[in-house]
Amino acid sequence: MMETTRIKEVIFMENELLTIANEEVKRIKAILKPFLDKPVLKVDGSLLKKVKDLIEFNTDNRVRPLKKGGHVSLNLWLEPSIYSIWLRVKLCFSGGSYDDKTYYCMYWENSFYIADIEKLHLKDLGELDKVLY
Repeated sequence: MMETTRIKEVIFMENELLTIANEEVKRIKAILKPFLDKPVLKVDGSLLKKVKDLIEFNTDNRVRPLKKGGHVSLNLWLEPSIYSIWLRVKLCFSGGSYDDKTYYCMYWENSFYIADIEKLHLKDLGELDKVLY
């Protein structure tokens, strides 16, 4: 019985992660679209300020309760490199109690493709409505 519950939790976590990633990837790609064939990175590989300032993550729901108790916390960040930009999504599901030794904390994370970079310029956003990981 415990194994079935754990499988359901893993499926729930993966679905949550994909739902969040799907929304964020589409939003970020729409923001970056005007920068196609334009520079978006500094020489050190970090995002240019004018690009970074446009991409803000909604922090209102970073920690939210789960229906069955416990809560989920969310962290989002971009991982630019001289070759590509990826969105990293990390969820932490926690709950239970220290008193009765039922406390748990599970992390679930993945990276999702945003764009290709060539010579510090944004080259390809792929399909705007698809999430790749």
